[in-house]
Amino acid sequence: MRKRNHLLFVFRSLGTGGAQKIQAFVANACVKKGYEVTILSLSEKKCTLDIDPSINVMTLDYDKVALSKENPIKYLLNRLKYLLRYRKKVKNINPDVVIVFLIDIVRLTVLSLKGTGYPIIGSERADPSQFKISKIRQYNNALNKCVGVVYQLKEAANYYNIKPKVVQEVIPNPAIARNTNEKFGINQNDELFIFGAGRLAIQKRFDLLIDAFKIVHKVHPEYRLKIYGDGPEMKTLKNQVNRLELLEYVDFMGDVRNIFQDTNDESIFVLSSDYEGIPNVITEALLNGVPCISTDCSPGGARLLLD
Repeated sequence: MRKRNHLLFVFRSLGTGGAQKIQAFVANACVKKGYEVTILSLSEKKCTLDIDPSINVMTLDYDKVALSKENPIKYLLNRLKYLLRYRKKVKNINPDVVIVFLIDIVRLTVLSLKGTGYPIIGSERADPSQFKISKIRQYNNALNKCVGVVYQLKEAANYYNIKPKVVQEVIPNPAIARNTNEKFGINQNDELFIFGAGRLAIQKRFDLLIDAFKIVHKVHPEYRLKIYGDGPEMKTLKNQVNRLELLEYVDFMGDVRNIFQDTNDESIFVLSSDYEGIPNVITEALLNGVPCISTDCSPGGARLLLD
């Protein structure tokens, strides 16, 4: 009997995030195609993704390495130990192919698996125009160690100098329809709210969304703001809400499986990012019939959808 190909998908985390959603979508599709699939998450945070129950899910606590950044020596030692643990974990899994989304995780994987011979497929999901030249060089070197590279947009591919032996493909994100609330459009849920969703990182500019909501709330005090997701900026954003005296009107919802579960025909989605690849959350909002407001974020934000 022919052995099934064993695919290892490496995730930054199993929480809210566009890359994670698409990676889970691809992993689930591979299971249906008959592949054996393992997921390795580099975070121990709870899973809010829809993952096929036949997929073996493992975790490594890379989040804890970042906590030691204030002590450079301790950070470097912890990072080295983590790279070795990561390498050992992958060797124990022994996959035929390693598939990695997010360019920083691709580089981490290439460093960890150097000399092991495991073929790596890396996927660039961000906007390289936001990277420093030194980062572009580092990421370019990592991508050239892969057997294949996938981009969301051809504009991203133009920033890298990839060798001919590396297979390159541009594959835009699919629009994934979720199981939505049957109440949507009937307005049985009377709550009025504006909402945003994503990893709570500087790039996503939830601080801008909160500032804008402060202005809107003065004119429309009946509306609340809901922010879905988790990330390093959580504490800063909560402090901002407190400073603007919005504690009673802003809810941090955390990571949830379906952010559209409670939407109604008075809900409004806002994408406030500085830059995006292809923002999954706005395509999901449009599929759910939710009105959207978006910044003109490069290279694949609202302008891409309008085109």
